[in-house]
Amino acid sequence: MKWAANIGFIKDNQGHVFWDKGVYLERMHEKFADHVTKYGLSFGTREEYDFRFQVFLKKENDIINLMSDVHEGGKYTLAHNRFSTMTDEEFKRFLGKKPELQKEKREPKRINDTNP
Repeated sequence: MKWAANIGFIKDNQGHVFWDKGVYLERMHEKFADHVTKYGLSFGTREEYDFRFQVFLKKENDIINLMSDVHEGGKYTLAHNRFSTMTDEEFKRFLGKKPELQKEKREPKRINDTNP
């Protein structure tokens, strides 16, 4: 998240402007708690909670920056989703084929071929 120290405010991804960093962080903790509830997340330790909160704040900052870049064009909207507390490495596991399918090599089938 970016704190505009020279200006003294910060904005969340919904356009709310906060003139106090403490108020902004309080709002982000509330938003994070709602996110955790919505996606049924739980964290085993306070350290894990704090780590995931920092990941969430980074995603919030990414959303703000990307939305400000495309706001004029209005082509799409970004928001938090079930991946918002995952690191980039954790998210990469969701990309591509399932591991069991990646190992399997298939020979192309021949159609109407009389010679095997």
